[in-house]
Amino acid sequence: MAKQTTLRTFRTNRATCARLHLKDLYTLIETCRLNDVNPRAWLADVLARLPGHPATRLNELLPWIWQTSTQRAAA
Repeated sequence: MAKQTTLRTFRTNRATCARLHLKDLYTLIETCRLNDVNPRAWLADVLARLPGHPATRLNELLPWIWQTSTQRAAA
């Protein structure tokens, strides 16, 4: 009985965790849309830039501040 309860708890916790991650992802997508940013382009650029991006400048990656590399070069 304990094994079944543990498995049920694991599945419940895993589903709850997945819902929380999806909620965060949907929030980011809607934030992009509200700021007239293409969510797919934003996510692709942020994921590509993130490994070498300094932690002190993470605010530059937020959807309402974000600029593509071509926009940054033109500015």
